[in-house]
Amino acid sequence: MQLIQSIRSNSTINSVTRLILNTSIKYLSNISKRWHVAGNIPLTINGIKFSMYSNCDDHKLNALYYNYAYIEKNDLLVFSSLLRDDDVVLDLGANTGIYTVLSSLSAKNVTVHSFEPHPQNLERLKRNISLNDLKKVTIVEKCVGNEQGKVKFSIPETNGISDTSSVSEDFSKGSYDDKIQWKKIEVEQTSLDSYIDRNNVHKINAIKIDVEGQELNVLKGARLLIAKFKPMILIECFINAENRQALKDFVVDNNYFVYVIVSEGLVLIDRNFTTYQGLNYLFLHDKMNSSFTTMKQLRELNQSNFPN
Repeated sequence: MQLIQSIRSNSTINSVTRLILNTSIKYLSNISKRWHVAGNIPLTINGIKFSMYSNCDDHKLNALYYNYAYIEKNDLLVFSSLLRDDDVVLDLGANTGIYTVLSSLSAKNVTVHSFEPHPQNLERLKRNISLNDLKKVTIVEKCVGNEQGKVKFSIPETNGISDTSSVSEDFSKGSYDDKIQWKKIEVEQTSLDSYIDRNNVHKINAIKIDVEGQELNVLKGARLLIAKFKPMILIECFINAENRQALKDFVVDNNYFVYVIVSEGLVLIDRNFTTYQGLNYLFLHDKMNSSFTTMKQLRELNQSNFPN
């Protein structure tokens, strides 16, 4: 150890070595960004080990595996930290299933209803559920809105997986600045109120909503569910002049507190959605003990200080 310290303290050796290390790190980082992951990829989030499949096409897995900056990693940490034994979760816009898989493994006996209408995403979702041997996941091959029926749904012409497929063609096209060609397919749509009534779902603890521009329609179709169960809601929403008032009315009418998720933890914001122009918001019916809750505090929460 003393020999290493002696060598390391030599200014010339130290300078040359750190230059080599710094250059190597940058070089390897550039390579890894081009070397997309493929196969069954082992991941660990919030201490939970699981695997997800990629065919060099699931970009969030690249970020999570190589530990790049990835905006949704903090959301995954928080959402999984707040789930409890026997919870029932609705995963809307399940995509390839990372929330479905992580939620299922976050506590004992968690049930997940996973909604995904995109055919290629759906096949990948099924594969990831099987890969992790999940027995309490119900796959719903439908999109979610404010009413039942058939709707047109935009997907890439390449028939690959996609993270921005939507009922809103403009939303899908705008996400990639016309770099992707889109086509429309017909899919089934349901409202959450209709779904839980038809399927005798008697408990809902948490909902993740990632539906690419259809958030307000989802909330409209879940009025009874939300009033009855008061679930935690993680929602992706691009706040604008058109939907700000509607979201404010929703959280006020349903007595929700609004939080944003940052790398350090949860931050309480105003219900006008003016103090933070973010992307993902967490709606909680039970207020945290302070306006800022650290990630460590979230992990230490238990049933008594975060009641169902």
